[in-house]
Amino acid sequence: MKIKPTNYLNKIEEKYTKARSEWSDLQKKLKEEDDRYNSIDWAKFSQQGRSEEAEKHKKNRKEILSGFEKVRADFKKAVESIKADSDKIFDRAHKYDVGDVDMKGVTILQSGLLVDSELIELAETYRKQGNYTMYFMVADKLKKDKDIIQMTDSEREAQAYYQNAKDRKNRRDDHEVYDGFMNVCLCGLRDEDYLSDGIHKEHDNFYQKYIDMAEGIESDAPSPWGEED
Repeated sequence: MKIKPTNYLNKIEEKYTKARSEWSDLQKKLKEEDDRYNSIDWAKFSQQGRSEEAEKHKKNRKEILSGFEKVRADFKKAVESIKADSDKIFDRAHKYDVGDVDMKGVTILQSGLLVDSELIELAETYRKQGNYTMYFMVADKLKKDKDIIQMTDSEREAQAYYQNAKDRKNRRDDHEVYDGFMNVCLCGLRDEDYLSDGIHKEHDNFYQKYIDMAEGIESDAPSPWGEED
């Protein structure tokens, strides 16, 4: 069964929608405070009164700006929690798990009887089953400790398969999607409203871009949502 990180990206979008609503409320408060301060009739205040009003304005703005920081911090914390949930599915495709060790397969590997083409076939069987532990273990057997110029065609194929498996283990495309989308969202949650609003107007286009990226990422691990296409 193939599952994709789209569900988790949708959860990040939900958190952004909530954060943006809180951001809008804070922008309203900030404008109200600035309007209040700028409309003060200073002629009615003593020097001490002016100083007090200036301090009050400074304090009020600081509290509101700290609210923006909290909105961003809470959003980033929510994204990290979503990523942690996603890792329960997608981590399996990037690490060894002792619980997935197939002792019959290990025995075959230790015998040294399989040629490269048979090792590739065995590795593919494990990959399609979603057993990435055995997939990586078998793929490791295909590594060639010689210069590519000295390799035969079959050895080059084996080395390429080994390198692809190694790259797959080390590359976290799902994290790149989550982090990239999170950074776009954070641009829409900055203190300054003009630039933030400009980014937010393009948010749906950015969202679709990352949805398309997520569609290209798959895991064979069991889905927590049941059957998926």
